[in-house]
This record gives sequence, structure tokens and C-alpha cells, in this order.
Amino acid sequence: MLYSKKVNIIFNVFANINQKENNIPKSTVQDIITLFDQQGHVDAKKSTGRPQEITIEQQEMMIEQIKQNCEVTAEDICRNNEINPNGLSAQTFRNALNKEGIIARRMQNTHCISEQNREDRLNWALEHQDWSVKDFR
Repeated sequence: MLYSKKVNIIFNVFANINQKENNIPKSTVQDIITLFDQQGHVDAKKSTGRPQEITIEQQEMMIEQIKQNCEVTAEDICRNNEINPNGLSAQTFRNALNKEGIIARRMQNTHCISEQNREDRLNWALEHQDWSVKDFR
């Protein structure tokens, strides 16, 4: 009986403080205290849903590999047995990279310009920099 009086006193004090400061309903505080009375502890419930296939260690190794070589693809990571011993798909690695803020991009192909062509283009641009739109027609 003495225990329940202490719990009620703690409940009232805690509920009043939290209600004023955090807008936590008294029913929530009561539920927490009831759960503590029943189980002796208050733990977070087990998360629902499908567990992640990729481990934190795999994510760290994958990000480290990408930092070393930015041209590596998700398929390359998927083929690496050190990072992917379980045979996960490339899409799994893409999803993990997206969560880390690393978005896949294709390298843009640029045409190589020879030094002579570059010099000729610069000279032409310098000669024509004062031209108006009418002059180009």
C-alpha cells in the first residue's frame, strides 16, 4: 500500500510538471507508470517491419570505398565479396547509398580539345568579343 501511495505522489508531481512544460497528457504518464508496475521496467517496444539486410559495417565499408574512388558503382560494390558476403543485390546498396545522401550520377562524357584547337578558339573569341548580334547574322 505504501508503494502505491509513492507511485501516486510521483505520478501527480511528474504529470503536473510535464503537462505544463511539455504538454504530455496525464494518461500517457499513467500508462508509463502502469507499465513500470507490471513489468518492473519501461523499455521501448520492439520495432515492427522488415529488418535491414545491410549491416552498419557493410554501410561503412561501402561509403569508405566510394570516398576512395567516386567512380565505383553499386554493381562493383555488390561484386566485392568483402563488403557483400551475403550476396545482397545492387539495389539494396543503391538504397543504402541514397539514405546516406549519396545519389548515383553518370559521368558526363566530354570531348577532348587539342591544344591547337583550344588556342584557335580562344583567338577567334577574342577577335569577335565586341561583335553585336547583328554582326553574327
